[in-house]
Amino acid sequence: REHGIRTYMVRGNHDPGNLFARKLVTPEGLHVFSADAAESIEVPGEGVVLHGRSYPTQAVREDLVPGYGAPVPGKLNVGVLHTALSAAPRDGHEPYAPTTLSELADKGYAYWALGHVHTRATYEERGTKAVFPGNLQSRHAREAERFEHPAREGAPTSITGRGVAIVDYEGTAITGVRHVPCDVVRWLHLSIDVSGADDRKQVIEAFGAALEAASRAETSPDAPREIIARVELHGRTR
Repeated sequence: REHGIRTYMVRGNHDPGNLFARKLVTPEGLHVFSADAAESIEVPGEGVVLHGRSYPTQAVREDLVPGYGAPVPGKLNVGVLHTALSAAPRDGHEPYAPTTLSELADKGYAYWALGHVHTRATYEERGTKAVFPGNLQSRHAREAERFEHPAREGAPTSITGRGVAIVDYEGTAITGVRHVPCDVVRWLHLSIDVSGADDRKQVIEAFGAALEAASRAETSPDAPREIIARVELHGRTR
């Protein structure tokens, strides 16, 4: 609001329309999509139309996508949806508002801004992008990023953290989606290969080397974060 940025949101299973959240005072410049039916809202001066619907109750078991409006010609159409997309990792999340990537693509929007699943994921089908930016902050060790040292083939070599998705567009086309980390505490699952270590001192040295490597893998060195690491030692040793 202070920077003149409009905000649009849908309520999900944690803040559906029939619970306490409807009594909260919302700030100026925030639009909350209706829980009664899907709405289509044009963002003034941006050539963008947002389509969204809030949860009327906590446990929404039906697919909400069929009720969303048709894409507006000549505009960038964006769907906003709280969903357990079938292609996404479940990670213990309830299958609320279930839908498929094919159904999202059938709607004809250029982009779907998705919530509910906490793990960042990007999908694309028939020119439609669907993105879970994930949550802004890992809440516990089960939402940790895995970092291996030394890294095995195919293992992640960077630590990107939790954050937001910045979407670039031109006309009616998406030109890029960028991840911007926002977390202040980083949970790591630090997997350390101590194969061949002759004594405890060498194990400790391997631990130190792994922490240094994790620090170098940080994608935002200009914004140092607290790290909470779950340490896993593996490999045959004396």
